[in-house]
Amino acid sequence: MTEETPSVCIDDDSDDMHAMHDCGDIFRRFGQEYERTHDMTGVQRRVMRAVASCRTSALGGHAGRCTSCGHEEISYNSCRDRHCPKCQGINSRIWVAERISELLPVQYFHLVFTVPSPLNDSAQLDAKAFYNVLMDASSESLIRMFRDVHGAVPAVVSVLHTWGSSMCLHPHVHMIVSGGGLDVRGSGWTSVPDGFLLDVKDLSRRFRDTFARMFRRRFPGQLEPAGVFEKDWVAFCRKPFAGAEEFVEYVGRYTHRAAISNRRIRDFNRETGVVTIEYKDYRAGDADAIPEIRTMELPAMEFIRRFLQHCLPKGFRKIRFYGIFAGKKRYANIARCRCIFNLPPLQKTEIEKPEHNVCTRCGGEIIFNEEIMPPSAPHIVFRNETWRKSA
Repeated sequence: MTEETPSVCIDDDSDDMHAMHDCGDIFRRFGQEYERTHDMTGVQRRVMRAVASCRTSALGGHAGRCTSCGHEEISYNSCRDRHCPKCQGINSRIWVAERISELLPVQYFHLVFTVPSPLNDSAQLDAKAFYNVLMDASSESLIRMFRDVHGAVPAVVSVLHTWGSSMCLHPHVHMIVSGGGLDVRGSGWTSVPDGFLLDVKDLSRRFRDTFARMFRRRFPGQLEPAGVFEKDWVAFCRKPFAGAEEFVEYVGRYTHRAAISNRRIRDFNRETGVVTIEYKDYRAGDADAIPEIRTMELPAMEFIRRFLQHCLPKGFRKIRFYGIFAGKKRYANIARCRCIFNLPPLQKTEIEKPEHNVCTRCGGEIIFNEEIMPPSAPHIVFRNETWRKSA
């Protein structure tokens, strides 16, 4: 597979557009070999082709000229796949802005639900069923315990992550949970004590038992790892140090992408196929639990395998709303809460966009008015296509 001299594209909404190396480079160079030597699902084939095609001539684009200096640039289209490190930046920012606009003047808590690693084989056997169990069990155990302890229903935003920092399989759920909720009559707000949401040991036990019940129903006859449902599980819960808005922004960085950002690809040797990635070593962290930043070298085949194992099933919802944020009553409940706290009605979130496309040479305005059609591409993954790549 060969590449022509790169062209220039207009600025994208994602910072990963400007990384020195990207997943697309690795897929274009070694994707065909990986396809030939590894079993792949249809979703994995689609994702690899999308990421490899993103911002290249394979998807077509637009040509434009600067109104000031006459400089000509080409902007190739993005793939818009939710697994692509280059895409979804604007969607992530919209999501963060919407969640921040919904925040109430109450405490918020960060919860993490993780399953023991011996269960990972089941995640690979049937990802959709396993991740549904994880999200359903974590939400049900939290909301039932919250109702039992506080007599109220909280606002919950749940986000599935399937990866660890080194792209290993590490399924877990992050939750943003309000420090209080609507009472059982739905007419008033009940706040939790300062800095305390729920007893973590009790919550962990409830999560384990709920997960076991749902797992056995979804995976009938599946051989369970020995003792996995008898051991203690650990759920994480704390009040964010930086505040609710900063925590929402932190979670928002991972809501619309998977596995690794292009900025963490430190080096890629196209000849040897060695990929150097940056990762966080939490075991080597300091007394304040701040992880140590390290690097690791992976063969290209292993890098691709790790990336593709995090491809979610088609249509799977990795972001879900529970409690008073769930279902058809979501917006009615939000309006009721805002009324209780004397807040104005929720407004539609607007994201500021650049007024015009900026010329990379002089900073003037570029007008893109010529469409570049994509070539007639085959529907299979990689058959020695020649693509122009955007810079």
